[in-house]
Amino acid sequence: MTASLSAAGRLPAAASNRAAALRRAWPVLDLPVLVAAVVTTGMPGWPTAGYTAAALAVLAAGRLTRTRLRPHIATRLAGAVIAAWSPVVLLSPWLAPGAVLPLAVRVCVALVAFRLVADTVLRSLHRGGRLLEPALVIGGGVAGHELVAALRRHPESGLRPARRVGDVGAAWSSPARAVLCCPAVEHEARRLREHGFDVWLAVAPDDRAVPRLGAEKIGGVVLVPLGAGTHEVTKRVFDLVVGTALLMLAAPVLVVLAALVAYRTGPPVLFSQVRVTGQGRRARILKLRTLPVHADADTRWAVPVEGCGRLCRWLRETHLDELTQLINVLRGELSLVGPRPERPYFVRRFETALPHYRDRQRMPAGITGWAQVNGLHGDTSIAERARFDNAYIDHWSLRLDVLILLRTLGPRRLPRGGAR
Repeated sequence: MTASLSAAGRLPAAASNRAAALRRAWPVLDLPVLVAAVVTTGMPGWPTAGYTAAALAVLAAGRLTRTRLRPHIATRLAGAVIAAWSPVVLLSPWLAPGAVLPLAVRVCVALVAFRLVADTVLRSLHRGGRLLEPALVIGGGVAGHELVAALRRHPESGLRPARRVGDVGAAWSSPARAVLCCPAVEHEARRLREHGFDVWLAVAPDDRAVPRLGAEKIGGVVLVPLGAGTHEVTKRVFDLVVGTALLMLAAPVLVVLAALVAYRTGPPVLFSQVRVTGQGRRARILKLRTLPVHADADTRWAVPVEGCGRLCRWLRETHLDELTQLINVLRGELSLVGPRPERPYFVRRFETALPHYRDRQRMPAGITGWAQVNGLHGDTSIAERARFDNAYIDHWSLRLDVLILLRTLGPRRLPRGGAR
């Protein structure tokens, strides 16, 4: 069922095209600012062009050129610092030592000043009703009305509600460039993203499943952008670089822990088990053995913890028994961060019982994940785990992976009778 807004809420296609063109023009607008900042340092020759190209590439690669709904000074400053200093590191052998600091400082100041001025001008235009993009609001009820009202009260967001529909099926004929969805339709929102829509989700304040990185707040309504999808090459490179560093740091610890396990429980030191690791793939996952061998390990949900000694219980509580899975990461069988790998027997059961459980296999499984750091491990709700896993995949970014890894460093106690 479709509930159209008033005619005043609709925008002509030309206005939408101008707004979209401006959003895509940010990298081009950055170029003269970078060139001006570099040229004023007096650096001649190819280092000038090399530095400018590298800085522009860093901005584009980090999606720091993307127009936010309501830009923050911290985001602008961070982007400027990264864009200014990254090329310096790469080109330092060809740059005069005395030119490095003035160059980086000038580029930082130029980028921040340009973005602040541009954002101020753009917000002023938005308040006057110019360069607004029409937003298709999906989801009826109170949430939909609140979202429409918030967008109308805050035109500086750059969006104007052009139409509101109750389901995704009515969205395809809409001319809107941006789409705002209520959480009830977030699974359908993936289809919109696949068809080229820029999707933002309206998130309830108490909903912990959706990561808040990149969130915007408009009139009390929290909006979170749906990610552009997983960049498999980027994630794999991140896994190789960080995984190798972590394994080198963990190697001495693993040797000591393996020796302690062998001394306290005897061989075998390692426990291996076949798990589904995403996209229908299976791999044999490695862990330090912390429990006695039992015959039904592949089909028994709650493992027998009664025979677990003090050392093994500590290993399970701190998850240090899973450090050996860094080897699986380097082999390409696991990622550092992702949905938890599960035994094939339970994957078949959960896929039958839970409609969106299969969706979590869109990404390779990981040693740690968004569900785990939010306490969903051991004998906890599988439906909630799947919801957190799918939210992680929908909103994936390298920043989110780094955040999850940092949160994993804190020890978490495994519930009694937890799953292996």
